Amino acid sequence: MICPKCGRSLLAREGILQAGRKYHRNCWTCAQCSSPLTSWVRQQSITNEYLCNACHIRKNGLREGMIYVNWQKQTQLLMTLNTKPSTVFDDILLI
Repeated sequence: MICPKCGRSLLAREGILQAGRKYHRNCWTCAQCSSPLTSWVRQQSITNEYLCNACHIRKNGLREGMIYVNWQKQTQLLMTLNTKPSTVFDDILLI
């Protein structure tokens, strides 16, 4: 197999399989900030690039029910709202 990002070969047991393609672990990065990607990524339909959630939100804005908050303040915010998040990752809180 060939990594679609760097063009170098991959061994069968190495790499990350995403959207039917296999990448080197260090090649699976955000197209904008180059940070390593996790399972929480957004594929840009026009460019076919992958963005981390923070870059996706900076580029496209927040969806309804999403709050952009520093991770250190999430607990305080949740206590104030008297709610539990449906999902928390990086600096995004889904309520």
